[in-house]
Amino acid sequence: MHAMQIEWVKLEELAGADLQADIERRIDEAKAELAEQAEQARQARLAAEQARAAELAEQAANAAAAAERQRGLADESMQPGTRLRLPADGDGSYERWESSWMGGNRHFVRFDLTGETKKIVLSKLNPDDWQVRQVNTNIYIIYNTLHHMEYIAIVR
Repeated sequence: MHAMQIEWVKLEELAGADLQADIERRIDEAKAELAEQAEQARQARLAAEQARAAELAEQAANAAAAAERQRGLADESMQPGTRLRLPADGDGSYERWESSWMGGNRHFVRFDLTGETKKIVLSKLNPDDWQVRQVNTNIYIIYNTLHHMEYIAIVR
């Protein structure tokens, strides 16, 4: 925090000047400086809170992606819209799942490059050969600024 500077002025130096006006001007200057310092401190707190919210949102997004990957590894349905990357086809969006009595369950993915939806049997792929890139979900991080709600971070 900025150290307050105090200026002492002898009353005799103010002889002939409007003493009341000078005192009021100095008080107004001190108030303005304090208000500026308070605003700078508020902006610093806000920046720190926004950085923390971004960190939390990234952690939540990573956890959501890890959870969807576990569902895929267990050959269960994943959330539609989940972004996947497969080595042969590139990036795509998960669309749906069909159970199968024989072999692995069928996962349907629409690939970006071709626009084609392909049936993928994830259980037959090497787990290292596919990735969950992003989960199609909104993550809401709400935080309190100066004792009232001011901001919400929405990660899509």
